[in-house]
This record gives sequence, structure tokens and C-alpha cells, in this order.
Amino acid sequence: MRKLGGALSVGRRLAWLSTLLGGLSVQAQFGFFDTGLNLELPDGGGTGVIVQREVSGLSQAVRTVTVRLDISGNWTGDLYAYLHFDGAHAVLLNRPGTTAANRVGYGDPGLRIRLLDDAPNGDIHTYRLTLSGDPEQGLTESLTGDWAPDGRTTDPDAVRDTNPRTALLGTFTGMIPNGTWTLFVADLAPGSVHYLDAWGLELTMVPEPANALFLTGMGCLLWAAFARRVTSSLTPSLPSDLPAEASAQTGGRGCSAAAGRVMETVSVSGA
Repeated sequence: MRKLGGALSVGRRLAWLSTLLGGLSVQAQFGFFDTGLNLELPDGGGTGVIVQREVSGLSQAVRTVTVRLDISGNWTGDLYAYLHFDGAHAVLLNRPGTTAANRVGYGDPGLRIRLLDDAPNGDIHTYRLTLSGDPEQGLTESLTGDWAPDGRTTDPDAVRDTNPRTALLGTFTGMIPNGTWTLFVADLAPGSVHYLDAWGLELTMVPEPANALFLTGMGCLLWAAFARRVTSSLTPSLPSDLPAEASAQTGGRGCSAAAGRVMETVSVSGA
């Protein structure tokens, strides 16, 4: 019973250690959300609206990108949008709802959404199928939630749901994000008026190697300390001829202390 109690105590300590090390995971993140834009999209024209943001002060590469879009109007199937940075671009919207049987897309009242590649709702282009399973069942309010970007580079006049999705937000992964980020939004079909009300960008960054070394060093030191406690709890006594340095090596082999920066200053300013 004593050994069982000691094992349970050790188990609780190891669970606490796992939680602690999980909480030490460091991932730089920043973003912005510009509201109150009220920018009218030229109806039925390809000129569209361009908004930009300057990002500076970063040395880490991009891991993930999320875009927030608030667009008011009454025919989402008219909308086309892309995000551009440093020669790379991702197609956010490309006439949602257009298929071989529906060339005008969905006639729903606007969007209040986040776009990210691994969004649980899936492809924004066919959002009605996700919501109701019926492409003919329209919405009475603006679409909300997290969706994956359209990604189709096909000409908006010919795009359909079966086209390949090759221009997703992952195209920015690995890039250093300092510079000008450009959002383009257009209303490509006449008959309804749309407004870009707000937009935002959220970036998570790849941790710097120094951060990883710091966390690895901390984890090794903590693990070695707990491993010694495990040995003490589960082994009542050690043989008298055991070398003194053996117990000190328990759980600590191959680990060395490391340190590095955990936080980084980031600045973001409007164009």
C-alpha cells in the first residue's frame, strides 16, 4: 500500500509537470482589426477596393494567417477578394456558390467571417451545403463563423466549386511578414451594392530557436528533478556500492541548460 501511495503521488507530480511544460509553449502572435471603413465596392466592376497595412519589427517567420472580413450587401455570390504580400497571394472569396448549375452564386446578405486554412466549417465557396446540405436554402442574416478561404485562381466569370484550390493562406507560411499587406475586394456582378465594413489580420509566428532551446533546457531540468523524486519514491533503498554519480544522472542524460528571448516587440501601423 505504501508503494502504491507513492506511485500515485508520483503520478500526480508528473501530471503537474506535463501541464507546466505545456503552459510554457511560447508562440508569438499579433494582429489588427480595422472597423468603421464603410468602403463602397463599385457595383459590377473589376476595379474593387484596396486597403493596406504596413507590418514591421518582426524577425520570426509566419506559421499561420487568419483574415477577418465584414462585408455588407445582399448577394455574396458577387464577391471576389484576395490577400497579397511580397509576391504571394491567397484567394479569399471567388464568387461563393457558383457551380456548373448556378452561375450567379449565393444571394445572401453579407459576411461577418474569419478565414483560416484549417477552419472546421470548410470551404467558404460552398457554405450553404455545410450549413443546411441544400445549395438552394438561402440565409436571412449575414454569414458568420470560421471558414477556409476559397483558394480558386480560376477566372471569376468561369469559376465553379469543382476547380482546384491552390491559393490558400498557407502560401504565406515561412515568410518574414515585414512589409505591406494588401487586401483587394470587388463586386463583380451588377445589381446589388456591397460595402467593406471592416477587415483584420491575425498572424502566429514560428518560435525562434532560442525560445525552443530555453524551453528544452527548462524541461530537462524539471524532468531530472522529478525523476530523482520518482526513484526515491519507488525504491526504498539503493545498493551501498552504487556509484554516487549514478543517481544524479537519472533522467538528465543529454540535457543542458539553455536560455533565449521569449518575447519580441512588434509594431503594426496603418498605411
